Amino acid sequence: QGDGMKHERLPSLYFKDGRRKIDYVLVYNDDNKKGDEEKAKCREQFIIALKTAGLEIEEVSMKTGKHHTVGVYLLHLSWNELTKAAELAQVKVHWKENDMDI
Repeated sequence: QGDGMKHERLPSLYFKDGRRKIDYVLVYNDDNKKGDEEKAKCREQFIIALKTAGLEIEEVSMKTGKHHTVGVYLLHLSWNELTKAAELAQVKVHWKENDMDI
């Protein structure tokens, strides 16, 4: 959740800015083989749809071998979007009862 603090201890859990936490990761092969143009178009449309839905996305490309590259999309969702996703997945969170006097 965007607390405004910069987290440097575990940079792999955050976007490059060190503030937004990575909530989901999408990975795909990026070998530039023949016929991959159609896959690239579909992937681009999917990413546009995710951005339109309010997700923040950072793209990373990683070499995993001499001739093999993997593309990675890091996704960050707002708290509201995360709770919607949890509801859709029927994730149940156990809440501690509030013992404060108000």
